[in-house]
Amino acid sequence: MKGLEHVQNLKISAINTQKVHHQVYNQLKRLLMQRAWKAGEKIPSEHQLTLMFGVSRISVKSAIKSLVAQGFLDTRQGEGTFVLDASIDQNLTLLIPMMNYTRESLLEVLQFRRMIEVGMMPVVIEHLSETHLETIEKSVQRLEQTDESMTNQIVDLDLEFHRRLCTIAQNRLVLKVNEILSELYRHSITNVVENFGSVLGRVYYRKIYNTLVDRDIEAAKNTMEEHLMRTINEIEQISAERFQCRA
Repeated sequence: MKGLEHVQNLKISAINTQKVHHQVYNQLKRLLMQRAWKAGEKIPSEHQLTLMFGVSRISVKSAIKSLVAQGFLDTRQGEGTFVLDASIDQNLTLLIPMMNYTRESLLEVLQFRRMIEVGMMPVVIEHLSETHLETIEKSVQRLEQTDESMTNQIVDLDLEFHRRLCTIAQNRLVLKVNEILSELYRHSITNVVENFGSVLGRVYYRKIYNTLVDRDIEAAKNTMEEHLMRTINEIEQISAERFQCRA
């Protein structure tokens, strides 16, 4: 492992007090893509990274969690965090353009999401079990019961709902793309919730759930299409002044 002396020679920018998680995430991802650590090598501990970046351990932990989800790192209990070997999953990550958190970029991502998630609904229904339905219903109920003011929790539940559908589809590439783009999804959903509220979103998740209960493929596709198009339309309505960039 290359310790603190080695990483002190790396080009690390000062961390601002705002948007800390994204800044730590972006810098660590840049270092990984530049091969600052080799595949299989242990990166500095969370404590060391906290000292390096001058941020809280929570921010470092959150950034590492995102990089683990995207296939860059592997956390081993009691051992530390290691750089993963090059794989199809990681190469797929590198194929995704480094998109900015702009209104236009997020619209492109949402259009891509629309093509993927509407098209996968027949496969979701094909693999759907009663256990899946019970889990999805609980997600919908939690969303319906979450107070409108709790934006972060609403966004987490929204992402969880879509992630569950990707998992049920049992397609590794669909699930991987969902993970890779999760930060951009989070950004777009947060903007929609802050500008328009979450009432309509809750209504659509209940509608989607009902189409799954009925195992109605066309209704499921149409409802998912309506839901994502509504999100796209709402992002389009947000002016540049109202759109919040958190990258």
